[in-house]
Amino acid sequence: MSEGTTPQILDMIEASGGSDGLDLSDKDLSGIDLSREAIQAELQRMPARDQRDEPHWWSQSSRGIRLVGVKLISTNLSGADLTDANLKECHLRMVNLDEARVTAEQLTQAASLHGVVLPDGTKLSDGVWEAELRAWQRRQEGPRPMLLLPKP
Repeated sequence: MSEGTTPQILDMIEASGGSDGLDLSDKDLSGIDLSREAIQAELQRMPARDQRDEPHWWSQSSRGIRLVGVKLISTNLSGADLTDANLKECHLRMVNLDEARVTAEQLTQAASLHGVVLPDGTKLSDGVWEAELRAWQRRQEGPRPMLLLPKP
């Protein structure tokens, strides 16, 4: 059972004046919807006068939630939807992302991924997580097409 809802997480970011340094470590946020669609729906629910001031949780670059610099150490995000979340410099050590919707590109922006369980169940090691993440990313991209040259 998730310890937080999408509006609660947005309220925490807003109350702290931004995401940088916000500590959501050791929380069970399994199944939470922080997708672009959910965040844009929250943006639409804001009163018109409040929409002029961009909320601290809004990422202009990804058009989704801004989780830049958030500490998510040992957080359970299994089954969470992080589609288009801005994870730049996010601390994701020991996070469970099993069956979460998140891309390798998003994860490469994180500050650390020591001990993370990836969406397919792959667990990254403490010492060589960068190389393991690159290998996982290549597997996600699939085989590269071969270039066949005509015979001379």
